[in-house]
Amino acid sequence: MNSRKKNILSLKSLMLLCVVVLGLFPGCTGANHPLYDPPPGIVDGKILDPNSGPVDKATVRLENKVANSEAVLTDSGGSFSIKSVNPGTYDLVAEKTISGVKHLARRRFLTVNNKSQINREIKILPGGTLRGVVTLEGRTDHSGIRVDLIGTGRTVVTGVDGAYEFPDLAYTYRDDATNTLFLYDLTFSLDGYANRSLLNISLDAGGLSVLETIQLENLDPAGVATVTGNVTLEARTGAAETVVKILGTAIHEQLILSDGATQGNFEFQDVPAGTYILEISHPDYHTMEKTFTIGAGQNAVDLGTHQLTNVAHFGDQFKAYDLTLSPGGHQIAYIRYEPGSPLTDKEIYIMDVEGVSFNTRISNRALGADDRGMTWSSDGRYIMYVERNPANVARLYRLNAISSSGGDISNLTAYSLDVAQPAFAPVGHRFVYQLFETTGAIFGAELMDKPAGLVIENQVVVVPERNDQVSQNQFSSIEFGVSDRILYSKDSNSAFTVPFSAAGDEGLKFAIPNLGVDTHSVTFSPENDRVAYSRTTAGVQGTYIANVDGSQPLKISDGYGRSLEFSQDGKKLFFVDRRTSHHRKLGTIIVPRNLR
Repeated sequence: MNSRKKNILSLKSLMLLCVVVLGLFPGCTGANHPLYDPPPGIVDGKILDPNSGPVDKATVRLENKVANSEAVLTDSGGSFSIKSVNPGTYDLVAEKTISGVKHLARRRFLTVNNKSQINREIKILPGGTLRGVVTLEGRTDHSGIRVDLIGTGRTVVTGVDGAYEFPDLAYTYRDDATNTLFLYDLTFSLDGYANRSLLNISLDAGGLSVLETIQLENLDPAGVATVTGNVTLEARTGAAETVVKILGTAIHEQLILSDGATQGNFEFQDVPAGTYILEISHPDYHTMEKTFTIGAGQNAVDLGTHQLTNVAHFGDQFKAYDLTLSPGGHQIAYIRYEPGSPLTDKEIYIMDVEGVSFNTRISNRALGADDRGMTWSSDGRYIMYVERNPANVARLYRLNAISSSGGDISNLTAYSLDVAQPAFAPVGHRFVYQLFETTGAIFGAELMDKPAGLVIENQVVVVPERNDQVSQNQFSSIEFGVSDRILYSKDSNSAFTVPFSAAGDEGLKFAIPNLGVDTHSVTFSPENDRVAYSRTTAGVQGTYIANVDGSQPLKISDGYGRSLEFSQDGKKLFFVDRRTSHHRKLGTIIVPRNLR
């Protein structure tokens, strides 16, 4: 495992690491950076017509509930670029009238991160229409009913006949990466009547969806209810900064400010009978939505407790033995976990970090080993991993390399009793790994591209640290950080740092305090001023972040696993989820803002 780190260490971080190495100031608590306004992102892409040809002068913009971006036009090649985008979640909307027909596309929930450049290729298709009728119980005049198309900001008000229509809508679609359908929702409201909703409405390109007729129930003026519930945040006490909304209403929104005696509680009063969508959101967690109904004459509704999570998975089909991020942080390479499929199990795949652009196998019979690590070279050319020998239990493992674009596999070592956790340096082709034959150690070496192929040269001993249980790998991580610091974790022994130049001197190996002996998969943050790691002991299971000297450890998630790596901007941790309920799914954990 090897995260790609910044090549130049700041003076502050360098001084901190020197303290850790020399042990001169045991009271040091690590670097703590002040909060700052995150720099804007860039959204690039290409707009295509129904025949996959480029669309010139299509209008493209970003939308969310706060503000829309300025619209831009595509060039003759269909390309567009929206610059200076404040980090956040947006819908990407593209449209153009072609041969008198309005063509549109809407891509929902596009996350723009600071320092990031996002690329999307989108096909615009003829716009469709949603049409329906909503009536009022006991009345023949059905005018004045507000109809909201959730997520688009579009609203219409009915006339006497109760008819409504939303023309020029983008087609709905399935996100193959997450196997999620992005559909439309409608809400209907009028004072004195029960609110109603129509959910999960699909719309084909150029199509017309005529929806079922909805009737709003006439309410007694006293027919309102108090809606209560509670919010908890995964791995955190209290629920401060959580926003709770009843969508489709103008007044039912609440910000949970206090973590006092009523921590996490919310209450909405005088909510009319009807069907609603409850939305719960927090900047450090994934948003949750829940549908609920208030019946006529019901005066109290308890929605119970809802927990927000900061863990997201790429989908049931994305399972892995190990993963590693590309140097720029835009791609994931992983060894596929699919025991029921001998042609793909243990093969190396590459996909983008959003899990939506592609998912391509680059190897052929790679036979990657369980939980023994993989790493991507700093120039992006090579992926190194451990292969398990299925034929000879006396010589189990060897170190291999493959081009990141695919091709032949290079065998770098002979089969030995144990090989684990190769990790490239942040610059160049030096790397470290654990090897055990007649003796064992963490070795340093250099990958060289010779006319005859890839070979290992200039091998040296870093520290004589061996696997004591050959049948079960003890090394859950080894990482090559800036300033040539080696960071590694070993089962039941916590985590350690040692300089690359230690030359076998165990006196230069330092245990990182406070992390716990059950620490797994320790990894540097992008600035090398913090470490993230997983713990597996019952009662303390989860993922943690601490200062690089081990001070101020903080649990950030109940999720835990192997192959932890920070995203380039430090906002997410990628990992292989080893919880029983999510066995080996590829996932991410949101890093709290104050730890980024």
